[in-house]
Amino acid sequence: MISIRKPRENDAYGIARVEIEVWRDTYPTLLPAEYLVDRLDIARVAALWARRLQDASFKHYCRVAMDDRDGLIGFITFGTPRDPDISYDGEIYEVYVQSDFQNQGLGKLLCCAAARGLRQKGAQSLTVEVLEGNPSRFFYEALGGKVARRKNRPFAGLRLPSLIYGWDNLGVLVTEDTPG
Repeated sequence: MISIRKPRENDAYGIARVEIEVWRDTYPTLLPAEYLVDRLDIARVAALWARRLQDASFKHYCRVAMDDRDGLIGFITFGTPRDPDISYDGEIYEVYVQSDFQNQGLGKLLCCAAARGLRQKGAQSLTVEVLEGNPSRFFYEALGGKVARRKNRPFAGLRLPSLIYGWDNLGVLVTEDTPG
């Protein structure tokens, strides 16, 4: 059984493991191999997550997906928009689902949980930025996101095109049975 909950401090290693696996599966044709190998060291990434999870306020803006058998299998972070030029009041920062659990509705559950969390903080709309070459970008279109802006972002030592998807009404992502 899969459940969605706020993270705990002891989730740092599991989150780091999922993040690294997804990056290496998603970006091998977009990012330099040395970045995917050298920069994505499990000890370093887990330490970064451990620091983030020590911040009690951060935990309000993160959800993890747990499987009874496999443990932590996905996560999402969200909050206020980082881009001051954007006219939306919420943003999904990152969504990662372990490859064995993709295409089963888990990403949607995580996005719905984030939308619910943002709505509880007063947000009415949201965005997510994704590299244009990321095949997972079609997931956001399937959830009803519309391209609100295109940008070129510095990323892993490169300038890569990205798409910012927007939802004018995040209520379309929230239902009464949405976890989180």
